[in-house]
Amino acid sequence: MLAVIVLGVIASATSAESAILGDIPLYERSMAQVFTGHIPYVEFAFEHMPLSILPMAFAYVLTTVSGASFFLTFGFFSLLLLLATGELVSRIGLRVGVEDAGCRWVLIVAPILPLVMFRVD
Repeated sequence: MLAVIVLGVIASATSAESAILGDIPLYERSMAQVFTGHIPYVEFAFEHMPLSILPMAFAYVLTTVSGASFFLTFGFFSLLLLLATGELVSRIGLRVGVEDAGCRWVLIVAPILPLVMFRVD
């Protein structure tokens, strides 16, 4: 994951975003439109489900506040959500008697995270 984030920062600095970062630059542009008052699905094309706006918006706000790249904040937030969901699965697993459910879930889902983040078609 760290290597992906480093590659993303390098790609952003060298304008190779579309080839390496997949859809993340599109997410940033979409959020820029949302934060300037445009309505997704109505005033501009937005191909994602409504709930997907939340992590994109959080990353956009964090980018604006911190000055970090959108790729970095989106990757950080995605990783944080992955770990939080793993903790939730772990707690549910303990209640039903499966001690390592959270660890199993993170190990299964972590390799899919780049696909979710980049969604390169």
